[in-house]
Amino acid sequence: MAIQDSVESYIEIKTQEEMDCFFDSVNGFHDGLIKEFHLINDAYIDKHLSMVCGFKYNMRILIQRQWEKPSAVELLLGDVVEMNLPKLNYEIYNSFGTLHISKANETPEITINLDGNVFVCRKMLYREVSEWMGRESRFGDEIIVNNSFPVEKLEDGWVLCSNCFEAWQPINRKVLKCPKCFF
Repeated sequence: MAIQDSVESYIEIKTQEEMDCFFDSVNGFHDGLIKEFHLINDAYIDKHLSMVCGFKYNMRILIQRQWEKPSAVELLLGDVVEMNLPKLNYEIYNSFGTLHISKANETPEITINLDGNVFVCRKMLYREVSEWMGRESRFGDEIIVNNSFPVEKLEDGWVLCSNCFEAWQPINRKVLKCPKCFF
């Protein structure tokens, strides 16, 4: 996983008790939302067009919430084996996690249910990132497909929305979206 800080800055969930304590500490992410997620496959096709198979998916999820301590949490999910995302545009009212360790091969199966959006993985880590509040993208440049009103570039990196005339300095964005009228 390509992350800004080392994995040592994260806390790993290894037991169901730790999972329960974590979800209690974030109040089930009540009044929260999935701000971003980034999925990376270890498999790839090289420059000679050969497929390197290692189909292992790792994911980062940023959840922001309307509560303090913590206001934002980054989750790292290792070896994601299943996802079901039927409600991406909804607020999180309740969430929970389960951790089951198979006695046969001692491989953990972790299920994270974020108010109906479900992720199943083999490893889970987290850290508080309450300074990551707001609209700015944290996992890379934001891409917005629908941008019907162009912006005018001003001095010192400022831009002006041609729809509502709001001016702002964009941060970490390839496609610009007005923070006032959202065009």
